Amino acid sequence: MTHRIRDPRRRAGGEDAPARFRRLALIMGLPSLLAACAHPPTSPPGDVAATASAPVFRVGPPRRGKLQAMNTYAASLPELAPALSPTAIIEHILSRKRTAETGKAGIAPPPLPNQARLVPTETKGPAKAGGRKPRKLPRDPWDSLRSRLLLASIDHASVTPHIEELRAHPEAVDFLMQRAEPYLRYLLEEIDRRGLPADLVLVPMVESAFEAAALSPKQAAGLWQFIPATGAQYGLQLGEGYDGRYDTHASTQAALKHLQHLHDHFHGDWLLALAAYNAGEGAVERALEASRKAGLEGSFWDLDLPAETEAYVRKITALAHVIADPASYGLKPRRSSPQPPLARVEVGPDVRLADVVATAGLSADEFYRLNPAFKPDVPPPPQTYNLLLPQDKAQALAGNLAGAKVYLARKVVVRKGDTLATLAKRHGVSAVKLAEWNGLKPKAPLKAGQELLVFPA
Repeated sequence: MTHRIRDPRRRAGGEDAPARFRRLALIMGLPSLLAACAHPPTSPPGDVAATASAPVFRVGPPRRGKLQAMNTYAASLPELAPALSPTAIIEHILSRKRTAETGKAGIAPPPLPNQARLVPTETKGPAKAGGRKPRKLPRDPWDSLRSRLLLASIDHASVTPHIEELRAHPEAVDFLMQRAEPYLRYLLEEIDRRGLPADLVLVPMVESAFEAAALSPKQAAGLWQFIPATGAQYGLQLGEGYDGRYDTHASTQAALKHLQHLHDHFHGDWLLALAAYNAGEGAVERALEASRKAGLEGSFWDLDLPAETEAYVRKITALAHVIADPASYGLKPRRSSPQPPLARVEVGPDVRLADVVATAGLSADEFYRLNPAFKPDVPPPPQTYNLLLPQDKAQALAGNLAGAKVYLARKVVVRKGDTLATLAKRHGVSAVKLAEWNGLKPKAPLKAGQELLVFPA
């Protein structure tokens, strides 16, 4: 089966972005480390509010009965031959087996043993009970991510084969991080805005290898690989000139809302939420029911889930280990390249995409590579859109084109006498959110000279 990338992304006189991705991966012989997931239709989540508490990852005791099946990486992906051709490698990344599951009423897992849980009172730094440690603002986003990966604290035997596979292919890890880099600051800001764990930035690394124009044979599309039904459920429009599943900003909002819903649905268990993101709520709930009937703990490690789903969660966990502490695995820490980060630009319904491209000083190739939701030859419906552009181009656009507004997170320096309430009012944001974004208690005192991160309202 051959993977498909949207033909309208091709540009005359040059190599299209998906072709460049395939060529780079073929040259590097990227190992088939990553299996992606579908986003099956679930029960409507309603308006899920961002949690103000520290994230929790619950981790159960070792899996019983099936642990031997995970002793090797090959066993976790039985459909793959020991030696894969480069074409098969790319096909495995971008062509995914999908499972559609219909959600059912939530099932509460039983309490887990204390030694098997990662809870705020048992973790250091950001997840500490009673308010998170004030977050420093490192200049390099990889430094920020490395210090905040909660899944890196999980020590489970079934994750080890995936860690060893990554250790054996450092060029693949670096390649995936390079692919993620243009989106990293933007995604971390959106994750922080909702108060979610930074580990979620690893999901599109496994989903699509950060190929914004990826399309699977099961019609899962974009960085977050939404199928049409789930995309529609979360407000992603699909029309002749625009497909919201390829809109990085819109699909990121949908994916984070979906993940937040799954987290709440499974009572704060992020491992179960990630499993449900792959297999659907119904599949995870049925596995929980079977686990309870068998007298097991009901944690992720006890569940009899599809092999793809088990491997999916373990691969995200393995990536968290390797990226959080590369030196321990014989890898060099990656430093961000000097390219400008991406910024979100809102354009009104009267703004033409051709004017955006011309005013921002972008080539058409670059614009459609960053914004593959739009077809070059079909006008999108007249409405407000959010585009992702390099920050310098975004600022130039907003300064020279009526109807364009750039949204950037910014650092503010605390002045003598400032409080969270006065700063929040000054910048038009919620004081609770301002505290959450910066890992502070709502009534925490501020010091003159302290830096705070403020997201646009």
